[in-house]
Amino acid sequence: MKAKDELSRGDVLKSVECSMHANGTREEVARVQARNLISDAWKKINKDAVVESPFPRDFVYGALGLARMYITFTTAGTDGFG
Repeated sequence: MKAKDELSRGDVLKSVECSMHANGTREEVARVQARNLISDAWKKINKDAVVESPFPRDFVYGALGLARMYITFTTAGTDGFG
């Protein structure tokens, strides 16, 4: 698995490993928790893009675009959490 390889090279812990350590959960459970957190965050982001926001509409759409780019760049060819 990629995460174990990264740790063996001295890489820092990722969100899944941090969740496993903090909550004492297995890797599979930590991955589901991470996916749920991401899903909840996207729901909030999309709601703010549609509902009135205290921020200007251009700012909201720009932030949404940056978030989408981040997801695209970090999930291409990886497990999505590395």
